[in-house]
Amino acid sequence: MLAAARVRGDWDCIIDRRFNAQVWIVCWVAQYQCPWQHEVGLQLSSFIEDAWMNETRNRFRLRNPIVTAPEIERECHNRDAGLSKAARILLAAAGAVTTRISGEIATQLRALGSQKFTDPYRFA
Repeated sequence: MLAAARVRGDWDCIIDRRFNAQVWIVCWVAQYQCPWQHEVGLQLSSFIEDAWMNETRNRFRLRNPIVTAPEIERECHNRDAGLSKAARILLAAAGAVTTRISGEIATQLRALGSQKFTDPYRFA
């Protein structure tokens, strides 16, 4: 987990390794139903959004940027937040990297991305 967190924030890291670390962290955080999951999801989605918006500005790093960059930008501009937004951004980014994710992980990300974002503090 610590190694993935280090790579996730390393701007000098190649895009494939960063994508792999982001997928690993999102899946790891999603598997635990902890009180802190909402807050970590918000921070994680914000960081992933910033990272991939930066990558769309540097399209030369993306595979097939004409197709993948608009998909990534659309998911980044989505008003949702949390782990569901992070999962949708990563699914959009999957076509922009050479790293392939397994069917099991893709299914997990799709399920996570289809969840409706709810704020646990909305009634507080």
